[in-house]
Amino acid sequence: MKVIALLGSRNPAGQTAMITSCINQAFKKDAGQTEQIFLPGITIERCRNAGKMVGGFARQKGNAFIEDNFAATVDIIRSADGIIIANPSLILGDLSESMRAFS
Repeated sequence: MKVIALLGSRNPAGQTAMITSCINQAFKKDAGQTEQIFLPGITIERCRNAGKMVGGFARQKGNAFIEDNFAATVDIIRSADGIIIANPSLILGDLSESMRAFS
């Protein structure tokens, strides 16, 4: 079984990362595979849909014009059996910037 952890915290060594690392270690003890993706460390651009032509073309072709890490990250997630979404609690009930960009 493979689990992917998405970290939305800005601090790669902060409490969110530490908690996620502990979960990953416990999962590995049960012979599972884990992978951690630090979202602020990858490039995810916002959609720059310039109108019906661009959006229609992207939908027709099945891909966007923006070349970033979004599609590769989605492929990694699709290959997993489970996902952990780790968002810092200091965001006051909202998503972090990187998590919002990914969603």
